Amino acid sequence: MPVIGAVVDHTPHRHAISYGTGVVLVLINAHQALLSEDYFVPVVAFGLVAGVVYLTHSVTVYAYLPELSTDDEDLSNISFSSNVMNFGGQIVFMIVTVALSVGLGVAGDPVAVTRVSQVLVSSACLTGFIYIWQKIMDKRPALHTLPPSASYLTHGFHQLSETYNKLQGEYRPIIYFLASVALAEASAVAFVTIA
Repeated sequence: MPVIGAVVDHTPHRHAISYGTGVVLVLINAHQALLSEDYFVPVVAFGLVAGVVYLTHSVTVYAYLPELSTDDEDLSNISFSSNVMNFGGQIVFMIVTVALSVGLGVAGDPVAVTRVSQVLVSSACLTGFIYIWQKIMDKRPALHTLPPSASYLTHGFHQLSETYNKLQGEYRPIIYFLASVALAEASAVAFVTIA
């Protein structure tokens, strides 16, 4: 992800990458509605690709966060609210999926429930992505200029190293916090994937 971060920060392509990865995520989820015994391997393969595409999409979306406010408390509140809405939306999505599966009489068939969930998530995300990325999120200029001696392939890793060294020296507890956030995100994604 450091390479993606460097591209997002140092080029004006943040919006295009966000929009493109959003469309790919919708298509992958829609594709997963085709799940069957004969089509299991391609669905799993696309699921693996979805993880990388999701992380790329997240990098581009989080790049917009600092532009929402210059006040640290406001940014903290925005981040908190968006996380609450994210996890709350996941719970609502699972409840609606279960209710629809019961209502359609397919609750005992995991493949049918998967199809119901993927049709739901694809429909909701398609609507959301189109509205958000065409109406709300604007194209943005590059946040920074890439130093003349740097490349996109190396600069992200250099920035990551500098940030880690600064945290290690001055803000060591933040490293533990960030590790816990990373583990929480991984467990949330695993939970949603399994559910």
